[in-house]
Amino acid sequence: ADLQNNRDLYKRYIDWWGKKRAEFCDALRAYLEENGVKDAICILDNDDSEGGHGLKDQPSLVTDDPAAWGSILPGRKVADLNDPANVSQHRYLEALKTPAGTWGQWEWQHACPGDDPEHFRNLKNVWLAMSFHRYFSVNDPACLDAYRNGNGTDTIVRHFGLNENMVTTGSGKDGQRLIGYAIADFERAGRYCMLSEVEAMATGDPVNLGYLMGSNFTRGFPGPVQEFNRNFLALPALPSKKLDGAASDSETTVRMIDTGKTGKYFIVAHPGWTAKKNVKIRVPASVQQVTDIDGHRYPAQKGVVTIPVLKPVQLLTLWAR
Repeated sequence: ADLQNNRDLYKRYIDWWGKKRAEFCDALRAYLEENGVKDAICILDNDDSEGGHGLKDQPSLVTDDPAAWGSILPGRKVADLNDPANVSQHRYLEALKTPAGTWGQWEWQHACPGDDPEHFRNLKNVWLAMSFHRYFSVNDPACLDAYRNGNGTDTIVRHFGLNENMVTTGSGKDGQRLIGYAIADFERAGRYCMLSEVEAMATGDPVNLGYLMGSNFTRGFPGPVQEFNRNFLALPALPSKKLDGAASDSETTVRMIDTGKTGKYFIVAHPGWTAKKNVKIRVPASVQQVTDIDGHRYPAQKGVVTIPVLKPVQLLTLWAR
């Protein structure tokens, strides 16, 4: 009754509960290490939703072409993907920190409070995962910064969108299910299936990448997925520094991880939808050449490396000794 009638007390209780949950995750990590698991980690995915959260206080349909979708779905409100307020007001971060929705008398919001990344901020090898999905879920630097833990890095988990019960003889209530309950995960076509991952690498420092799927873990376009994964796994799991203005192409972001005696790593993240030719990357003057994961070498001329072609939606890892 006290919690029901005293809102401030309820907020204090949720904050206490969140701290205890973070301490429990850290205790799990410590227990594993004490029992022989070297460099044990603990990751909590707190997002209760299937396809992931939308934008706080915005329509669920987010699109880069509101006019077109407004005509397709007359009367339905849509959110503009390119609205600057999405980032300036941190609408996705605010959505992640919102308790679960509910209906009737279930009161799910008490069992599934919103994310509390602040309680994981100082814990090492323990992460609260930031769930992601579409582009708008990874383009706010403040959001990924909020989920950095004591390692200074992020864990992100992709919540795939689902089509459920779609194999029927017809539409609506008149349709009969042909094969019972079925789930089909879906994604963008071709290279664009990796758009969110590449943008996340441009925006923050994910070092753990996970996927939450409704069915078997099978990707529709394994080529670009494998390409991304090879470059992602070639990077050390350390925080990076964004090199502002280091790329001649405005859609390309460059970040650097300086490991000291094992060299410098450059993250070249190009989430653009079209290929770019002869992209110039500015590197420290001490760098003579960089090498990609396939062993191709690119000389540095007066601190500038030229990449002949950046493919659409590409992550490129470069290394300099």
